[in-house]
Amino acid sequence: DDDDVALRGSACGPLLLPNRELVTLDLEFVVHATQVDVDHVFLSEMNPEALCEGFDRVEPNVQLGYTPDDIARGRSIMQKLQLDNAILDVKAAVAVLAPVGKIGIVGYCWGGLLTWRAAALVQGLSAAVPYYGGGTTTEQEIARHPNCPVMAHYAKEDHWIGLDTVEAFAKAHPEVTVHLYDADHGFNCDHRGSYQKASADLARERTLAFLEEHLA
Repeated sequence: DDDDVALRGSACGPLLLPNRELVTLDLEFVVHATQVDVDHVFLSEMNPEALCEGFDRVEPNVQLGYTPDDIARGRSIMQKLQLDNAILDVKAAVAVLAPVGKIGIVGYCWGGLLTWRAAALVQGLSAAVPYYGGGTTTEQEIARHPNCPVMAHYAKEDHWIGLDTVEAFAKAHPEVTVHLYDADHGFNCDHRGSYQKASADLARERTLAFLEEHLA
């Protein structure tokens, strides 16, 4: 409907709602040119004053798409980023949004990893939703304990995140709602060949209900 916003490309792109906020993380690639374009999440309008773009730490004003060259460049930039600095960006975004109300965070791929870490390390979050977070199912990350409700989306055919590690994550964290989809990594992004509409729609429905429950 008219309140929906398609958002991708910001390191921390908050969305404002009445008494609710959302920080979105898509730090695999920052795409200024299509910033309001892809993920079909979430409600109301962006707050540009609270926008923080993590790739700018490495290459200011970078513009990337999903060509092989852009993917390689994006991964190169990502490898130069320090997760501790990215968490500081999340903390800064949360601090900006805190006076308005409850805050949720959603992230994709590397942003999914940051979302999981933020749930454990950033105070002031009321909900976190990592999508196919690369690295979230390692022993180091499984050992973390979230301080807010978490819903995690994974793909059964993801060649980056082994299904056995997802099962280990779910077993170690019964408090986390874990969903598995008959899809591949990046199933939520319709600029990728791995886009899977049925899974994306179902994950979106579940995510919105989860956020409504915890941010209302």
